[in-house]
Parts: sequence; C-alpha cells; structure tokens
Amino acid sequence: MISFRKLNIYINTIRFLKTSQIYHYILNYIKKNFLNRWYIRQVSKLNCRQHPAKEEIHQKPSLKNIHNLSSKTFIFLNQEVCFQNKINWNDSRRSKLWLYNLHYFDYIIANGMDESKESYIIKKNIISEWISSNPIGQDNGWEPYPLSLRIVNWIYFYYYDYDYFEEEPEFINLFLNSLYRQCAYLQRFLEFHIRANHLLKNVKALLIGGLFFENDAWIIKAQEILSLELDEQILPDGGHFERSPMYHSIVLEDVLDIINLKSIHPSSSNKREIDYLKNLARKMLDWLHKVLHPDLKIPLFGDSALGISLPFDQLRDFYKKICVAELDINEKSDIESLASTGYYVFHSSNQYFIIDGGKLAVDYQPGHAHADIFSFEYSYKGRRFIVDSGPGEYLNTDLRQRARSIYGHNCLVVNKLEPAELWAVFRMARRVKQGKVNVKQEGDELVFKGTYQNNLSYSFSYRHQREVRFIKKRYIMITDTVEAKGIKSLESIIHPHPECEIEIKDGLIKVARGEDSIYICYISDEFSINVKDWFYTPEFGKVIDSKSISIHPKHPNRTTISYMIIPEPYYQERKNYFSQNY
Repeated sequence: MISFRKLNIYINTIRFLKTSQIYHYILNYIKKNFLNRWYIRQVSKLNCRQHPAKEEIHQKPSLKNIHNLSSKTFIFLNQEVCFQNKINWNDSRRSKLWLYNLHYFDYIIANGMDESKESYIIKKNIISEWISSNPIGQDNGWEPYPLSLRIVNWIYFYYYDYDYFEEEPEFINLFLNSLYRQCAYLQRFLEFHIRANHLLKNVKALLIGGLFFENDAWIIKAQEILSLELDEQILPDGGHFERSPMYHSIVLEDVLDIINLKSIHPSSSNKREIDYLKNLARKMLDWLHKVLHPDLKIPLFGDSALGISLPFDQLRDFYKKICVAELDINEKSDIESLASTGYYVFHSSNQYFIIDGGKLAVDYQPGHAHADIFSFEYSYKGRRFIVDSGPGEYLNTDLRQRARSIYGHNCLVVNKLEPAELWAVFRMARRVKQGKVNVKQEGDELVFKGTYQNNLSYSFSYRHQREVRFIKKRYIMITDTVEAKGIKSLESIIHPHPECEIEIKDGLIKVARGEDSIYICYISDEFSINVKDWFYTPEFGKVIDSKSISIHPKHPNRTTISYMIIPEPYYQERKNYFSQNY
C-alpha cells in the first residue's frame, strides 16, 4: 500500500516530466518486457555487409591508463578488481556504475596504452570474451548508455589497430558483426524517456555507427535528433543545461568526437553542419575555461566529480587538432557572468569565488541536480579552501542523500528545510521558485544578488535573498536575509577543504591550509559557531573525512546572517572595517 506522502512525491515528480517522456516511459517498458525477444531475434540475424576502410583519424584524448589488461585488473571509481580467469561482466558484488565502466571499454583506447601487437591481442581477447559472455539484449552491457559508449570506443579501436585487424579475418568478422548488431539494437532503445545527456550520448553513437557502416537510415535519424538536442541542451552562454561542470565536459567531448568522425566522412555531412559543431565546441570550451578553479579543475556543483571527464587542457588540445584552428582563450575578467547556466565567478590575482545562481535543475530531468541553490566554492592562492561535498555516490544510500541535500553545500538553511524534495538516487519532486539574479558593479564592489521563495512547507514558507559583495578585489561579504512568518532556526553552512585546519576565536574562524590562511569574520555577540563531522567526495569511491561549519544566530528571531571571507594579508585592515560596519 502506497502512503499518501509517497503518492504525493510520485505525483509531484511526474508532473514536471514532458508528455513525450511519459509516453516513452510506457513504450520503453513495453519494449523491454514484451518486445525484447522479438528485437533480439531481428538483430541477431543482421551482419555487417562489408569491412569499413581504413581512415586516418585524430587520436582521441583519454584519461591515463590505470588498468592492467593482461592480468584482467580494472580500476574504476577507486575500486580495483582482478578477475582471475573469466571476467564477470555482471558481478553482483559490484555497483552498477562500476559495471557500467567495465562495459564502456574506455580502457582499450586509454592514454598511455601500449599499441604493440601483443597489446592488440590482449584487447582482442577481452572483446572476444565480452561478445561470448554478453548475449544480445541482456544485462548491463546492453543498456543504452554503456552500449553507446562502447560502440564509439570500439570504432576508435578499429581505426587505431586496423592493420592488426586485417591480419585476422575471423576476428574482424566477429567484431564487426557484433558492433553492427549493437548499433541496430541501440536504435530501438534510444533513451527518449530520460533525455538530457543520455539521449545525446545515444544519438552520438548511432550517428558515428551510421557513418562507420555507411547506414543512411541511422545517420538521418541521429542527425535529426542531434540537431534538436544540441539546440536545447547547450545554452546561449555555452553551458550544458544540466548545469553540472562534469557532464558539461562529457557532452563537450561528445561534440568533439562527432566532429572528428564526421570529418573523415565528408559525403555524409556538409560544411555548414561541421562549422556549427565547431562553433558550438568553441563556446563550450570558453564556458568551461571560465568556471575552472585556479588548479584548472572543475567545481563540484551538481553531480560533478574529478577523474571522470577529460580535463580542460585535453579537450582544448583535441579541439585545436580536429578543427585545425588556434584557440585564443581570453584572460578571465574580474567577473564572469554566465547568466544562462547561472554561474558567476569573481576573480582577483589570488582569489577565485564561484556561486551557483542558476535553476536547481532542468525541470523535466533533475537526475544530477543537488539542493545547492546559491552555494559557492572558493580558492585562495591556487588552492581550494571552501568546497562542495561532491556527488557522494550513485547508490540509494545515506551518503548520496546527504551529498545532494542542502547540508552538503555552502548554503543558508532555514527551519531545517530543503529547497527541493530529493528522493531515490536521481529523483526530485517539488522545488523552490527562484527569483531574478542580479550582478552589477557598485563603486569598487562587484555585487551578486539572488532570491528564491520556498513554499515546500506551508507552515514555514520563506523568502531568501543572498547577497555577495566582492570588495576592492580583496574581501568577500556574504549576507543572507530571510522573510518568513516564523523562524525556528537559521544556519549558514560552510565546508572547508579537508586539508584545512580550523581555529575558532571570538568573532573569527581561521581556516589554514599549509602556510596560507583565510579568516571568516562574524559578530560574536550575535552568532554562534558549531563544527561537526562531514565528508568530501571529490572522486567517486573516495570518501574523505572533513568538517562542516555552521554559523547561526544566538537570538531565534534574527532574520539576517552576515560574514566576511578575508585572506590573511588583508585581515587586520578589514577586520576593523567589519567590526565598525556590521
């Protein structure tokens, strides 16, 4: 029996979906449960008619090889597994994301991989083992997302090692027939019910598979969907609409892959299409460059983790190579306003501050969204001092729920309420109504102002405004103001990097990382400080103990919290100013 609360959450989740999504959820259920055997029989009869010719393609960048394929040792999500004999492709002891990575086959084209004949034989044997162990349409490897990644990786592998393939006619037939069937099966299971980066990944694979096998039906279908999805998913400022820097980087890699493979099949595309993709990739690179921390790595907003997507420098170099163009990345301005995605970045010679002022999620696909409204990250002298908790993990666990919650971010918490109803691993029901965001210059100050209305609790609804002032490129003043009928509790959360040491004195929180320090200045007569144990997940599978700081009023009716972030060299002069004015 479903409780009223659960029913309400289901209804408030479904009502944000597109009508087409609901239709495709039903259709996908019918396909998987009633039509799959028929599809399998159809696909199993298909064979590749001719061997694709050798083509000179640009080397695809990839993450550094950390696997030992000769001993069947794989490392995904910081978890190492060695298969003694046969690879267990659907090992129930492993998480679904770990198994997905195993089926992606990124490791056969990984950076630093040996390209000798011996290496080819090892990879050939793993591919043969996959084909024999994974019947068409069954288990993890035939789900659309891993299927899409594997198709593209196998095509790259074919082009890289074409000369070795030519020496083994039996294997080339086995390989190409399997690859052709994978494309044919994918065509029947495009993820229109999920959409977003999943659907983009599907149509990329179908398009590249169509170009590879010269299948016009696949090319036409994929091209039509691709054009519509890119127009919707890439926003005017160049950012991906899911607003996760990690998935933005993944989608950028997808666009670059399409350019790379389209370029060797000019008969299947025109110059206008290629130019459109190149311009799009250029905008996406520019967006990514603007949000990077000084360590040249992404902020961890939304479902973002390090070590999953390609780093900026590899994406930039890949662009320059395949587009045969120089890429002049402009120097960062004092403020970068990425209004479509809602990211705003303040810069100075030694400080970096980025705030998330955008929508919590794509209305109909909030799977990678967190309750991080107006959260921020901060670096000083090239190192991170205030961080996001990261994605946690992709399992329905307490870690996942806490990582997505408002407490996992540098946000204001009012009456212990969340700004969204987050449930399961990738679900969101009701969410706050966001107001306008304003960024402007006032004298020698750069000012961010954003508001939202939280009506998720009818008894304790409230309006929150966060104002951030970047003063003289030296100090950052954060002021949260709440309008509400009743306030039971108010707390501003700050997550120092786990390598930071925290020292609290009256009106002062010293945050030191190595030889460098910043100060968080507050009014001790008005506010109290609590420090509790928390966690930091900069990578999947890596949970690091950390601390969480809470600033909360001593008087329950107070509606404003203010504090200032001051780098150590400016501490004394600004402390005096703060105590006089706040």
